[in-house]
Amino acid sequence: MKEGIYINLDDMVVNIVDAPCGCYKTTSAINMMNENKNERYLYITPYNTEVQRIIESCSQRNFVEPLAQRGGGRKIISIARLIKEKRNISSTHSLFGYFNSSTIDLDELKDYVLVMDEVANVVDELDITPKDTSVILDTLCNIDENGLVSWKDPNYFGKYDEYKRLADLGMLSVYGKNEGRKMFIWMFPAYIFKSFKKVYILTYMFNGQLQRCYYDLHNIKYKYIYVKDEHFTEEHQIYNETKY
Repeated sequence: MKEGIYINLDDMVVNIVDAPCGCYKTTSAINMMNENKNERYLYITPYNTEVQRIIESCSQRNFVEPLAQRGGGRKIISIARLIKEKRNISSTHSLFGYFNSSTIDLDELKDYVLVMDEVANVVDELDITPKDTSVILDTLCNIDENGLVSWKDPNYFGKYDEYKRLADLGMLSVYGKNEGRKMFIWMFPAYIFKSFKKVYILTYMFNGQLQRCYYDLHNIKYKYIYVKDEHFTEEHQIYNETKY
């Protein structure tokens, strides 16, 4: 794998804001971003309407949205430029899914606070035949104790170039029992989360979600924080779910 893309995750603690819809999680995030003027934010949401909501609600913070026309036709280039320019950014989960060590300068993320509205898509099965899977597993790669794939030959060039590229970026894993069918899965690189100064995940019922398993697999620590008076707090709260 490429040297330098893995970061020690031992001291990483993600803030999980786990509360039902209607508990003002987004409003609390907006208040935090407006009040903490010395912080730089990347806000990620599933919806374009919420991208605009953040821009309008944090007008004094000058949030911007990545646009393809500002990145030579590619939004990922646009957002990479905005990060280098140290702008506050509001964007979508779909674009965040393209973050890796080849598209984003990880050093530029260290001064950013990531606020993610709902969990990310962190795992997906790859469309590859069982025969090709066997060829790669038997002859071309190594697998660590967590199922993460590394390519044996760093100079490999051939039919499986795309899988080598994913492996080099820390985005290729294997799932399956020792004697059973194995499959390749795309996995969002865990080092991206560690690259940020702080991370907030706004969600509900996190304990039953795939991203919680993903964090556990990669030994990413997390803690639960709460919403009180439209602000985040570490003080434990009990929500009246019948109210929402």
